[in-house]
Amino acid sequence: MRTASQMLAQLEATSGKRPKQEVAAIRAKIIASMQSLEEQSFDLDDGQGPTFDTIIAKATAQNTIVNGADLDDETPLDSTINASAGVERMENDFKTGGIQRKGDRDDPSAAVFGEAWHAKKERIRRSSPYGWMKNWDLVSVIVKTGADLRQEAFACQLIDVCHKIWVDAGVDVWVKLMRILVTGESSGLIETITNGVSLHSIKRSLTLSSIESGQNPRRRIATLKDHFAKAFGSPDSDTYKAGVDAFKRSLAAYSMISYVLQLKDRHNGNVLIDNEGHIIHIDFGFMLSNSPGSVGFEAAPFKLTHEYVDVLGGLGSPEYEDFKKLCKKAFQALRRSADNIIDLVAMMGRDSKMPCYAAGVATVTTNLRQRFQLQLSADDAEHFVENDIIGKSIGSYYTRLYDTFQYRTQGIY
Repeated sequence: MRTASQMLAQLEATSGKRPKQEVAAIRAKIIASMQSLEEQSFDLDDGQGPTFDTIIAKATAQNTIVNGADLDDETPLDSTINASAGVERMENDFKTGGIQRKGDRDDPSAAVFGEAWHAKKERIRRSSPYGWMKNWDLVSVIVKTGADLRQEAFACQLIDVCHKIWVDAGVDVWVKLMRILVTGESSGLIETITNGVSLHSIKRSLTLSSIESGQNPRRRIATLKDHFAKAFGSPDSDTYKAGVDAFKRSLAAYSMISYVLQLKDRHNGNVLIDNEGHIIHIDFGFMLSNSPGSVGFEAAPFKLTHEYVDVLGGLGSPEYEDFKKLCKKAFQALRRSADNIIDLVAMMGRDSKMPCYAAGVATVTTNLRQRFQLQLSADDAEHFVENDIIGKSIGSYYTRLYDTFQYRTQGIY
């Protein structure tokens, strides 16, 4: 896999010098190679697959097996990667996510969760001349220009619909409801995620701080479980168990949302963790039918890494089994309201220029209906969730490849 991600990184670096059609063919070639690996489930050794140059020379739609080692928790920090996007993502977290630096202001490893939002809100209320009013409120927003936010707003509306369905059905899962105000074709206000930090920033901060302190001589990239241990204490503590419970319920909700709405570009800069342990997805520029680079890079039903499973206690653990039950309940509730969701998507697609309808409204709604598997009985639908949705997502080769690609090209951990 590392070989494939390096090929994609090379392609990214040289894409400006090549015709778009050729770049698309090469990218499709590499992705097809990954699909071949996933379908065959081979254990391959480094050095036996084609090189970047040979793939360029034979940029066709035929499959070629690309060999490489998987990116896992023991992957060392690579100081040669382009980290510009990763640094930018972390700086944005400092501004909007409720974290602060301790010590050296230029040291990203000094990032920690800062003042809680409710405490900040109360502090500002006390100093405000209007704080005594019952309808006084404080909202944190990003003023966005140069981007069409209509699809973002639409995605948030769909997530809100899913949330209401689950509340009405008594399904105990959790999502963050976001508000977006579209003020023009290329401007608007986005409510920030207070008390939340991207998984990228968390992993980067822990990795750099452990290296600086000398506790990480192998320069191992930190994991999500490392963060939970640092943020919530011992795995036997009540705070840790509460954090895992929050993670489990939010993971189940966003997993089903990601599958049904086909959320893409799920790298660790677009996945947040709040100070209670909830996982939160942001940035919905790719969903329903469009994907980054117009290539089916993220072919898994949703993102379920081994890091996520480790936080739940591993395969077969009580928390993991409960996660699967929550996914089944959440999916069943959405299936019962499938027609309402499909009608909403169809209505919003009329004369729409949103990228998520690039494949056409008819295709989008047909594929959406297929994902609900309405022809299945309730029992068969539960088997479908466990075997076809969760089973094909956990530790997916596609997910690992995409995360590796983002790390090596953008510096996103």
